[in-house]
Amino acid sequence: MSKNMQAALAVVADARDEISGWSVATWLLARRHPEDVRESLRALTNRGLIKMRPMDDPDDEHRKQFPDRLKAMYSIVKDGIEAA
Repeated sequence: MSKNMQAALAVVADARDEISGWSVATWLLARRHPEDVRESLRALTNRGLIKMRPMDDPDDEHRKQFPDRLKAMYSIVKDGIEAA
């Protein structure tokens, strides 16, 4: 796991319930250039370590297929069960 992924995972794990992708980028001082954070969140979601809940318009089919990862909310997944 890359250092960027470890840092993003640590920020999501420190969040009480959920945290937005923009907040993760802010905590990692990457708000101006969030590409690494976006890719780290995507990779962590694909690995099943965090869960993403899109915040985009649910009626917009394009956004359902390609959600804005920085606007989404993230929470940590523990033992295959979502953290409450």
